[in-house]
Amino acid sequence: MVDDTKKKTVKIIPVHANRGFWNSLFHADVKNIEFIISEKRQNDNISQNSKSIMWNLSQWKIWNVLGVYQSVRTESDFADGFLSYNRFLKTNRPYVLVLESPIALVHYQPKRACSILGKRNLKRSFIDTNLKSIVCLNKACFETIPKYYNIPKSLEIKQIYPYVKDEITNTEFEKKINSSVIHCLYISSQFYLKGGGELLDAIEKNEWDKNKKLHFDIITKLDSLERQTLDKLRGLSNVSLYDFTFTKNELNAFYEKANILIHMTRMDSFPLTLLEALKYGCSFLATDVYAINEIVKNDYNGFLLEPPVRYWNADNTLNARLKRKRKNHLYNNYVEGSVVKFLSEKISFLLENKKALIEYQRNSIRLSETTFANKQIIEAWSKALYMDKEN
Repeated sequence: MVDDTKKKTVKIIPVHANRGFWNSLFHADVKNIEFIISEKRQNDNISQNSKSIMWNLSQWKIWNVLGVYQSVRTESDFADGFLSYNRFLKTNRPYVLVLESPIALVHYQPKRACSILGKRNLKRSFIDTNLKSIVCLNKACFETIPKYYNIPKSLEIKQIYPYVKDEITNTEFEKKINSSVIHCLYISSQFYLKGGGELLDAIEKNEWDKNKKLHFDIITKLDSLERQTLDKLRGLSNVSLYDFTFTKNELNAFYEKANILIHMTRMDSFPLTLLEALKYGCSFLATDVYAINEIVKNDYNGFLLEPPVRYWNADNTLNARLKRKRKNHLYNNYVEGSVVKFLSEKISFLLENKKALIEYQRNSIRLSETTFANKQIIEAWSKALYMDKEN
């Protein structure tokens, strides 16, 4: 084994890693790793409308039969390797493939991995000598990847959580748990899909605003809301409504004062909002969807509700029986009564039991300092991305 201090620094180019959470890792002090970030990241200049069209094209059933999925062609004369997010590469350099979910590789179409042509194409991609390892961003991904693919035993599969740099100070944490007002935080650009309608209904049906001890900060895309929804939110005295335009640093100010993060999503994989909130000592009310229970532990640092409609099965495989029409319906403005009931009961409980709420928040801090400790996550990424042909 080579001493880390004697290893050369390797240059890694990220590919298809456009989501904001990668920035924390790319700008961190990762031992022996230098990330080469271009000023114009791939896909940065593609409009949201174009991305939507590309996504819809990727969902055509003919591609399932043909076993077609995206492989990104990229080459470099100076980089030591690549980091690719959710996409195979066609490249002249070694690369590490990072996944949020196994079926992201086949555009969330598991039948594409099962067809004769799909199996043949995937086998070719997995035995590519430039593919050095696979890193799963959560345990749900790590545990389910063998259920979708026949991966060569020689190809190493690891599980490493995303690196989230920012966290609350002890002083600010003590300040917020001793606040006379309990602050609930909701953050999502997809209001109806992520339980915003149910939260609004719960706020309207309860009389939490009368005691002035409970306040809601709701951050969402205001232009995506129906007029009736917008008017209702603006008419609530214990709700502050914000447009989804904040920078990461600006969002941290909301995490810093929040006691409860609310995330009643109908469909998700591993929402980084929850991990960011964990680092700031928030408790949680969330649906038990995919890898969310790796962050939210029921009756430890919050409460979980089984989703009324399962996009993911209980074993974290995709629910293939969920029809496309029903799947698309998840995005619509409708209210699930069981979610409203859950929110009403749990928020009232935490409002009346401040000691329990404080303990849940302290447990989030404990979890952030163990399972999600920054030091061990950075070390794991350093080892996973080190691609030196000489060692």
